[in-house]
Amino acid sequence: MESSNTPGVDTPQTIGLQLAMAFGQGAGTMLATAAALMEAYKAYEPAFEERASRWVEVELRTVEFARALGQVAAISAAQNGRCVIEADDVRTALKAVQSNRSRPLTLCDLTNRGKRLDAAVKGPNV
Repeated sequence: MESSNTPGVDTPQTIGLQLAMAFGQGAGTMLATAAALMEAYKAYEPAFEERASRWVEVELRTVEFARALGQVAAISAAQNGRCVIEADDVRTALKAVQSNRSRPLTLCDLTNRGKRLDAAVKGPNV
């Protein structure tokens, strides 16, 4: 078994699993349909391979993004009287999370999707 302080190799599969785990943390006790899970997965899957080499640089922000995605999807399901997240909930959550304008940089590090605030807003790439 690999030691916990020995870094592993990040692969598209481990990145996908890490993000799935974070989505589930955000969703809490909610279940999700297979279609909902695939909706979340397909939004990011093409970028897994491309970003694997720099995963350590974007990991924390991207995991937090996935966690927020799960949370917003769960809220959408609950607001619609369900305890199971459906594909429409994930689409709603993607729109909300990708367009969050509360921070100067709102691009998802994994896909570079989202919106940037006005160019007048300056700040470090956090």
